[in-house]
Amino acid sequence: MATMMKLNEGLRDRLKRLAAREGKTMQAFLEDLLEAYEERRFFVELQTGYARLRADGQAWSEHQRELAEWDAVLADGLEGIE
Repeated sequence: MATMMKLNEGLRDRLKRLAAREGKTMQAFLEDLLEAYEERRFFVELQTGYARLRADGQAWSEHQRELAEWDAVLADGLEGIE
């Protein structure tokens, strides 16, 4: 089911021009744009979370210890065992 959305002419024309430049329909262009935006937001939030983690000395130390434990597990010589 399609939904109508009102856009001012300037915005509509920009979207139409950019979609055409990419060889896409406006819908496909908007879908790709939203996907790229969501991906960018994910990584911004990931970086923000790691910055908070690093700012908490105790939590960062615990995180580093856990990573070291996982590294040891990965290096246990059991490759290929499922």
